[in-house]
Amino acid sequence: MPLRLRSFTSGCLALLVAFGLSGCAEDQSPLRENAASDLHAAVPPMIEDMSHQADLKFSYSRDRESSCLRPENKEQQRQTYWIVSLEAAVANRAAGKAAVDAATEYLVNSGWDHVSVKPPEPQGLEGGGFRKGDPTISVGLFEGDNRFHIEVLAMTTCFKNPKDHRMTRSPNDPDYGTSSSYYDHLAEQIDE
Repeated sequence: MPLRLRSFTSGCLALLVAFGLSGCAEDQSPLRENAASDLHAAVPPMIEDMSHQADLKFSYSRDRESSCLRPENKEQQRQTYWIVSLEAAVANRAAGKAAVDAATEYLVNSGWDHVSVKPPEPQGLEGGGFRKGDPTISVGLFEGDNRFHIEVLAMTTCFKNPKDHRMTRSPNDPDYGTSSSYYDHLAEQIDE
């Protein structure tokens, strides 16, 4: 993962905590599935609209359930959230602003609350944060390494899961189907 995206993700994870990760009830599978469905209903059409407005080609860096627990915890699957992160290069700041504006228009017209009109990080040039119930989406335009790029980060809050829960990944995730002790990679390989 590029350093810029790691930094963006860290900043957005702080926002996720601020939006209220506390208070997980036991086995919230239906809530988790609804929140993940809400993300997957919003992100692809938003990306398509942004791509059309600014001629972008997004690449996914993550589209999966991730653990909310510290790495030393042996039962990573017990508390999870869904995360989708994407990045696209843009030709210049004007094209990036057009993409951010397209995302804002799409999300607001789709019933998402525009909760922040600032970039998700101080280094951002343009951007905003959006919320619809549980899920949040952040969109930012950044300049680094002599290029401009758009970063999108969409997340749910944490949910408690039963002990036998297996985390899942979307086919969009670059690690989909690869061996993992936390993901049902054999089922993923069958789906391919």
